[in-house]
Amino acid sequence: MKNIDIIIWTIFLSATFSVVFYIYYKKSKAKDIENYNSDVRKLIKAINNNHKEGIVIYGNNVLWNYYLKSDDLDYLIICLEKYIEESSELKKLYDSCIDKKIHRNTSHYRKYWVL
Repeated sequence: MKNIDIIIWTIFLSATFSVVFYIYYKKSKAKDIENYNSDVRKLIKAINNNHKEGIVIYGNNVLWNYYLKSDDLDYLIICLEKYIEESSELKKLYDSCIDKKIHRNTSHYRKYWVL
């Protein structure tokens, strides 16, 4: 192969990979935003019914969703405080929520630096 053939194939493969990755990324984000509201509703219903398995499932779905809102995280922490001693899975979920809250409050997550 000549050098120009290698360069053309490299550019073609890189561009193809980039387009495929971009399409996958956009579909993943669209799926996240579609599922977020339904998962929050299901989580609230599970909390109201004291359904621990549902709280674990939908709590994890909400917690690890890209579009997690701070208000929803605070609500989840408050609701999980009363279930901490009842189940080890709920304790793990509570600890994950606290870790996420701490991560969001660190300076590298803020939009602007405070001097």
